[in-house]
Amino acid sequence: MEALQCPLADTISRKRGLGNLPHFFLLSLRTISAEACSSMEAVRPSLSLWPCAWGGVQRNPLLDTSHRLHSLRCDLIPKARIHAPHMDVEHNAKISFYPDGRHKLLVASKPIFKEEGWEKPEFKEKIPKPQNRGEEVREDSVRRAQQMVFDISRLNHFDYFITWTLDKEKIDRYNPAEISKKLKKFLNNKSQRNDLKYLIIPEYHKDGAIHMHGLISGDFEMVDSGTVIVKERKKPVRKELAEEMGWAALKTVYNMPQWTLGSSTAIELDGNVQAISRYIAKYVSKEFRKIFGNFYYAGGHGLERKPPTQLYQISYTELNEKEYTKFGTGYKYMELGDYSTLDDNARGILERIGVYVANEE
Repeated sequence: MEALQCPLADTISRKRGLGNLPHFFLLSLRTISAEACSSMEAVRPSLSLWPCAWGGVQRNPLLDTSHRLHSLRCDLIPKARIHAPHMDVEHNAKISFYPDGRHKLLVASKPIFKEEGWEKPEFKEKIPKPQNRGEEVREDSVRRAQQMVFDISRLNHFDYFITWTLDKEKIDRYNPAEISKKLKKFLNNKSQRNDLKYLIIPEYHKDGAIHMHGLISGDFEMVDSGTVIVKERKKPVRKELAEEMGWAALKTVYNMPQWTLGSSTAIELDGNVQAISRYIAKYVSKEFRKIFGNFYYAGGHGLERKPPTQLYQISYTELNEKEYTKFGTGYKYMELGDYSTLDDNARGILERIGVYVANEE
């Protein structure tokens, strides 16, 4: 089929403010088949004029031999979406890829994952969100926050697990607005001066005071606190006591002098990304609340937030994993670690969709 170059696309692509248009949309506009153009000739009289988003009634650029646009309204173009039947652009399975090689497969009971840049034409009724909930959050919001925290901790390199408390002589420990303002200032300052990268989760003490846990990396000189982590105690103990009792020191506990709003502890991470991610994600629980209007603060130069993903179509009943249900949709999860540890069911599915998982050495 012979291809014709359409000046319409060139006109559109030269206009400013088209950053949101998918590249393949512009390409599809640039190439119009000769056969399609010939078919349009037959209906030219009835369709050559159209009321449209370009501004008023204009000559239809696809049916007009001049192929010219008049008074193009570029402010409306970025809102354009490409529509297609859901079976072409939606899938029921997604694999998230992580740097440590332990990827994650999620399979849903119906196609809910959509290719980027596409939109379903069907109308979806919006479900109104409850109003005036304050710090109360929905369970699905907590799950999303847990997944986000889990992803950030797995996608980025962090050096320390930290705990920051607040000194009542320096700040009102019960005032979220005041604490949030000073915390943001501290994080922004250290990101610029010390190349701080962070994932911070606020939490309430039993008495209502606020403290923070999190993961950080950056140019910091930690100070030995004189305490260590031992298997026999939940909290750090003095080195002298550990030696006296014959307890093996598992980790040295440091202090962070740069944190001046209260006391601090910093424990060096050992590189077990999977365990660290699960541990930090547990701080976001069902009882958790948006203390600062957010579940967590994350930032710093180059922070990765979402893993690269690939969509697939997989038989839901074929995957032999535990099912979870949310809003009428079933979900099954599977960790894709060492290939040698996967069962025949998982191996067969991965082979069919062309996914290779390396063996651990």
